[in-house]
Amino acid sequence: MIGTERCVVVHGRRSHHLWVLMAVVAMAPLVASSYWDQRESFLKEEASWAVGGLINLTAEEEMVNGILMEAKRKELAEAFNGTNTFLPSRHFFEAKADMEKSDVFRFIKDLPKGAVLHGHDSSMVSLGYLVTNLTHRENLYACVVGNTADLTLKRMQFTDGEPPSSDGDCEWTAMDELRKSHGTEFIDHWLSRELSLVTDNPWEKYPTVDIVWDYFNQLFERISGLINYKPVFEDYYKQVLTELRDDNIIYLEIRGTLSKLYDLEGNQWEGSDVAKILKEATEEFVSKNPEDFFGAKLIYGPIRHINDSTFTDDLQMVMNLHAQYPDFLAGFDLVGQEDKGRPLKDFVDRLLTLPPDIQFFFHAGETNWQGLTDMNLVDAILLNTTRIGHGYALLKHPLVVHRARERGIAVEVNPISNQVLRLVDDLRNHPAAALLADEFPVVISCDDPCFWNASGLSYDFYEAFMGFAGAEADLRLLKQLSVNSILYSSMQGDEKNRAMNLWQKKWNQFIEKTIRKHQIDLGIFTNEVK
Repeated sequence: MIGTERCVVVHGRRSHHLWVLMAVVAMAPLVASSYWDQRESFLKEEASWAVGGLINLTAEEEMVNGILMEAKRKELAEAFNGTNTFLPSRHFFEAKADMEKSDVFRFIKDLPKGAVLHGHDSSMVSLGYLVTNLTHRENLYACVVGNTADLTLKRMQFTDGEPPSSDGDCEWTAMDELRKSHGTEFIDHWLSRELSLVTDNPWEKYPTVDIVWDYFNQLFERISGLINYKPVFEDYYKQVLTELRDDNIIYLEIRGTLSKLYDLEGNQWEGSDVAKILKEATEEFVSKNPEDFFGAKLIYGPIRHINDSTFTDDLQMVMNLHAQYPDFLAGFDLVGQEDKGRPLKDFVDRLLTLPPDIQFFFHAGETNWQGLTDMNLVDAILLNTTRIGHGYALLKHPLVVHRARERGIAVEVNPISNQVLRLVDDLRNHPAAALLADEFPVVISCDDPCFWNASGLSYDFYEAFMGFAGAEADLRLLKQLSVNSILYSSMQGDEKNRAMNLWQKKWNQFIEKTIRKHQIDLGIFTNEVK
């Protein structure tokens, strides 16, 4: 009878599996008391579906959760009432300074966040270190065009004594001469603009994906001669690890193109030699920070804008790396703008020739198109990728979502990158919100933080926690995201267990210190914080 029979969709509770049961049910008339009971049960069940929804917090964690949620609800209320603009709805360049004043952000800074699984080798260090340290090194030259009012950087290079040979489109000048002519403050401010996408008017300067990617690609050319100088490269990478450690990260999987390095004596290093430098620097850093940093691995990721001959060389390179450094190489990827690069299907036949123990970590679906670039998601799944990089278009492919969930294939979500590179304006509208709400294997990462004047992982964690997740998403979500970053890493067996143990130790310390700090702030007597 109409009004008493309805067609409903019932989602069964599952652990990384999805099934849908269709049923026609007869619904008895509801009275108010039973309605509100059902509503409460409904909301509890829905909350249990979200990432972290099944975590049971300890009594101590519940105390810390209370501190976090007080700050979150205050921030949400101020945004809802119009006292402050909601930060994830603003462009990161406009919101960053206010974000750093947020109690939620400060909480996340202290949180042990696990691992960074998606970051690129030439854009991971903080912009401040790049400008105020690396560009102040001796023998650095800049090739520039324009005058003081309109100075443009084309590229940089270290050389001993004489400026590099001119290639006609710019003028080489020693960096220390530029600082003498224009002043250190002016040049450092200028370099901060020239070596990042940061601007006061991001929506106007970068109105489309293609336009912002054109600027983005220029940054890699400008920076390459600086960081590919071998003495700088080693310092640069160690600083990356230092900044991750300081942001309470214990592990890194870094995408590397393994660009050729040089020095002032004419020596060059490339390919596996560069990988060796990264490996040895990692081992040295871990040996000095055994209680705070677990390690790093390399995902070899050449540019996807390549011809068949170059791709053949890249496959040979990954096989060489796998043979030489099996414990350091995580696997293989192709990087660069997907919309303008070659699709994965172009490379399938040759990718299938690789040994099956070489894992794939494909960038796929970093696009707002449907039926074109997003088809890389289908090929990534069929090629049995270990993780999906970005996966912004994932929800447009329900079978890909199903297969990924079924196989435990995590998606590496990079919130700020997706906004800065113009896939989404308001992060509340990011498709990852649906993934977090439905227990999908998600990890949060940072991509190229140098180029948007961020560092570490805290900024992206904040955007995900405040922008993607619901108002009542709490410490359970942050804990699960941190665990996911280790769970879905390329580490195996005992190595993964030891990394998880280190993270758990740091998590327990964080919970204890947060409680003690809160008690001190409230004037409650407590033992000295260790």
